[in-house]
Amino acid sequence: MTAPGQYQYVAKMSVEQAVAIAGGFAPRAWKGPVEIRRKANGGILRIPAQVIDPICPGDTAIIAERWF
Repeated sequence: MTAPGQYQYVAKMSVEQAVAIAGGFAPRAWKGPVEIRRKANGGILRIPAQVIDPICPGDTAIIAERWF
């Protein structure tokens, strides 16, 4: 993401929409599967997701960086 940070949740938001709100993918961003981190049961779940998958309020989307 070009402008990572906290953004207001929008109902039925997908990972792709969240990335768009944060300024889009950075030039070296991995556009494949992403990781969603979600607080649950006193811990953090790490959920593999595609960019079309929905996110929930409070989720954190982790976008990996590609090497080349």
